[in-house]
Amino acid sequence: MTTEIGTHPLVSGIDQLGFGEGALVVYETSTPLVRLNNQCVMAVEAFGKGLLIVSGDQQFIDDHGLVSYPPNEGDNLILADRLARIP
Repeated sequence: MTTEIGTHPLVSGIDQLGFGEGALVVYETSTPLVRLNNQCVMAVEAFGKGLLIVSGDQQFIDDHGLVSYPPNEGDNLILADRLARIP
């Protein structure tokens, strides 16, 4: 579980996220979205007319992550929904 959530609109209003095994994402010029133990595990960057989003863990949106993290069962689902709606 992490509460180290960035300020980008994709994560606005999200208080905590659960990650199974978050790996470091090197983000140089991108915007960090989520940190786990002070290490960036998800970042976003404008790419052409869209966004490039990189995550060091896919488990935050698998069946376990969507129903087990976090205890309120909401924030992982909120982020997954927002990601699915990106045109």
